[in-house]
Amino acid sequence: MRPPRARLSAAVIAAAFILAGCGTVQEHRARQFAPAFAEFSTEKREAVLHGGIEEGWSPVAVYIALGTPEHAERVDDRTVRWIYWGYRHEPVEITVPPRPAFHTRSEPGPAPRGRPVEQMIVTFRDDAVTEWTFAPVRREDLHQKRDAPFGQIPEA
Repeated sequence: MRPPRARLSAAVIAAAFILAGCGTVQEHRARQFAPAFAEFSTEKREAVLHGGIEEGWSPVAVYIALGTPEHAERVDDRTVRWIYWGYRHEPVEITVPPRPAFHTRSEPGPAPRGRPVEQMIVTFRDDAVTEWTFAPVRREDLHQKRDAPFGQIPEA
């Protein structure tokens, strides 16, 4: 039989390995695109890891922040829209410029009760965010399949 101290040490080491694999979905996506993420400024990294987006950001930055959109559509040869479904919530802190406070369906955790599902439409022109808007989602649309599998940036 092992002495109690050895068992405790083994348990602490096992817990450390388990916790090392944990992290937010944004941290996981940042590791997936580590070379691009490493080139972001400190402020941009912080914003991305908290699910924020800003004008001028690339599709990779938006993907790290918000994940795989439900749908992607090409508007013209220079413009693409990514459509996310989720719930708006109050931002934890005030930011300037304001960032969207949006909980996407691709994030783990329970959805807020009583909040209507909305869509967030992120518009890219020449691979840079130009705007984002919010609109209601029709109930019948909620059963559509996602365009791109989780973990991928969609082709539009």
